[in-house]
Amino acid sequence: MFILRNGRRNGSEMKIMNNHYHIHEHHNHEHHVEKREVQPTLINTNNKSPIIELEDVSVNYGKNIILNKINLKIFRGEYIGLIGKNGSGKSTLMKSILGLIPPESGTIKVFGKPIQSEMYDKIGYTPQMHPIQREFPATVGDIVGMGLYKKNLFKPFKKDDIDKIKLALHKVNMGSFFDRPIGHLSGGEQQKVLVAQALVRDPEILLLDEPTSALDFTMVEDFLRLLQDLNNNYGLTLIVIQHNLEILRPYCSRLLILKGSIMYDGLPNIPRADELIKRVFLIQ
Repeated sequence: MFILRNGRRNGSEMKIMNNHYHIHEHHNHEHHVEKREVQPTLINTNNKSPIIELEDVSVNYGKNIILNKINLKIFRGEYIGLIGKNGSGKSTLMKSILGLIPPESGTIKVFGKPIQSEMYDKIGYTPQMHPIQREFPATVGDIVGMGLYKKNLFKPFKKDDIDKIKLALHKVNMGSFFDRPIGHLSGGEQQKVLVAQALVRDPEILLLDEPTSALDFTMVEDFLRLLQDLNNNYGLTLIVIQHNLEILRPYCSRLLILKGSIMYDGLPNIPRADELIKRVFLIQ
């Protein structure tokens, strides 16, 4: 099977081998923000093992079934957009992949194995953002460096640590902000710093839970472009929960619609996706 990676091919219909989905371009479709046209890359998943695999995964909170028999394979280099209404299980699914919420039944494998503590170096996670107050006594470098340590978060950095912090800041286009007080930054800049914190261990997978929820509208597209660049330039596998469907869809290569179970898993910009979005979000 081939999977589309980041972007769409203008004026074309592309068949995905071993899959019934197609890409249908709509020339007159208007979006609320201007978007870059990005040439697609096809990821050949034939004979490749998934980087994340869930098999018949169910998660309960008390008597409430939050996730019901989730079957999902995610391959290296994909940019997954994860959407669904409030309470649909999006954050629970993400935390289950991270090993923070154990499933009631089923199996979850990351890098072909059940999640283990030594894997956390290769998995970055950015939870929902809460703005950092101006008086918070830490620099940008301090915040990013916290991603290196599980304990003793404020111990002095070694030279190797500083190099890793500066590289992570470079990846999010914040290289000159190392000594800036974190509280003096805008919301969009703070969010980039938190992504740098997740990148400082050089992960292969990055999970982001509503990364633009606290950002002004003008900052959202810039942030999503940054994620796309991380995916394209560093081969980072992304799973992004996003509440704004129309902004997310042009950037992700694969869309998951969740409502306790997976309602849709396929290309983000085809009529079938539109149909399921209307069913999940518009019909009460």
